[in-house]
Amino acid sequence: MTDLRVLKTQKAVQTAFVDLLYEKEFKDISVQEICDKALVNRNTFYKYYSGKSGLAGKMIAEFRQDYAALLNKRLAARDVRAVMREIMPELYEKRRILLALWRIETRRHRLFQEMQGLLRQAFLAQAAAKFPGRDKNWEFQATLFATCVLTTLRFYFEQNILPPVEQVMSDWREMFDIMHDNL
Repeated sequence: MTDLRVLKTQKAVQTAFVDLLYEKEFKDISVQEICDKALVNRNTFYKYYSGKSGLAGKMIAEFRQDYAALLNKRLAARDVRAVMREIMPELYEKRRILLALWRIETRRHRLFQEMQGLLRQAFLAQAAAKFPGRDKNWEFQATLFATCVLTTLRFYFEQNILPPVEQVMSDWREMFDIMHDNL
């Protein structure tokens, strides 16, 4: 069991880091700034993290694990809308952290792209299960799906609005209908 003081310190460091990501680019943030904002000394910071990249990596890994679990929950569901209504509030609760972590784009840290990859793989698995033996390259549709999902999340989260599942699905259908009619 982790000491409550350790959890509070790590939470303070992570919150300070997220706050700084809203103020400036990842590359421009120093460990000292994180420590100053979190009210911890450098030795305490380095006790838990190897540096700002280590901090980012740990936060991204934790989120990626949570996201993979939510995605698996969605894939196992028969009633997609019900599960999406359940999942959205969980993601919405973490929107501030998620939006901040999406801002980090380095060779090691690319959460937005990693989430796109997970969605693409989930779509490909669903397509193969739904249409076994069909000789079709699903890559384009998988990429389009992942892009639509994450762009939708980003749009609503930046507006501080819980994505309304039914409305989003209706909007997507309408968007494709509009484009279909004009092709």
